[in-house]
Amino acid sequence: MMDESEVKVRVSEDVAEKWAKDSPVEAAEWVSKMPEGEARSESMEEVVTQWARKDPIATAEWLNQFPSGELMDEPIQRFVREVARKDPDTALTWAQSIKDEQRRKKVEADVLNIKVMQAQREQAEAAKKQANESGPKSAPIFHISMKLNNSDHRF
Repeated sequence: MMDESEVKVRVSEDVAEKWAKDSPVEAAEWVSKMPEGEARSESMEEVVTQWARKDPIATAEWLNQFPSGELMDEPIQRFVREVARKDPDTALTWAQSIKDEQRRKKVEADVLNIKVMQAQREQAEAAKKQANESGPKSAPIFHISMKLNNSDHRF
C-alpha cells in the first residue's frame, strides 16, 4: 500500500499528464508552483513529454528556469527522448546536462545511435537517388570458365 506522499506524487503526475495533453502551458505553470521534490519532478516528466511533442522550444525555455540537479535528470531525459529524432544535436546538448553520470552516458549513447541511424538512412537515400538519376546501366558480364576433371567433381 502506498503511503500519503506516494499517493500525492502519483496524483500530481496523473493530473499533470492529463492536463498537459490539452494545455501544456497551463500544466507547466501549475507544476512550476509545486515545491521542489519528487512530486514536481514526476509531474514535470509528464508535462515535458506532452509539451515537447508540440513545442520543443518553449519546453526547453521552461526547463531552463529550474535549477540543475538530480531531480531534473528524468525530466531532461524525457525531453531528450522527445526531441532526439528531430534535432539530435540539441538533444545531445541537453543530455550532457544530466547530473547522474551513468544515466547521462546512456542517454548520450542513445542520441548518438539515433544520429548514426539517421546518417546511414541519409546515405542510403542519397545513393538510391544517385542511382535513379544516372539511369540503368548494363551490368558487366563475367564469363566464368571451369574445366571439370572427370574424376573430380568437387568445387
